[in-house]
Amino acid sequence: MNRFLTLLGATTMVMPMFTSAEEQADISANVIVTQAMAIDNVQGINFGTLEFDATAPGGLVNMNPYGQIFLGTTGYTSSGTANAGGFDIIANLGANIVISCSNTATLAHVDDATVTIEMQIPKFKFNGIVHLCADGSQTMISSGTDSVGVSGKINLPTGSAAVKGSYSTANTGGSPVQFTISYL
Repeated sequence: MNRFLTLLGATTMVMPMFTSAEEQADISANVIVTQAMAIDNVQGINFGTLEFDATAPGGLVNMNPYGQIFLGTTGYTSSGTANAGGFDIIANLGANIVISCSNTATLAHVDDATVTIEMQIPKFKFNGIVHLCADGSQTMISSGTDSVGVSGKINLPTGSAAVKGSYSTANTGGSPVQFTISYL
């Protein structure tokens, strides 16, 4: 029994040696709170109502980022209201935003997905500067809330080949102009 007590006494004497040394460390903590980028007020492009007759040669109809239609020598006439598409980018003031978009879109006939009108040369306007989607990614500086106008050209068929009706990228067989917006 004495052995047990002696061993216990030795253990008590060793313990204070380990607990007498103490170190302390302060770990700082930081956080940056920022607003996430958001896309708002998305509106599609509307080329309006375009009328033709059988002798119309067809060709490119251009819409600028302000929604103005230029019919060129297509033989088509315009009635109704045309509007450029667009969206707002909400991000931190001064943040870098990278925008890229697809180079084509397809407007399909409401009743026949195989009858299409191609949209070519999509472009967008950011802070007053027009950029072509074909030019690849563009880096912009955010002003907090930036409105982006979207437009392009559609290639209309000749009057003898045209099929009247409603065309949209939302119809079966259609494909929209796709935008990718990155926030750096």
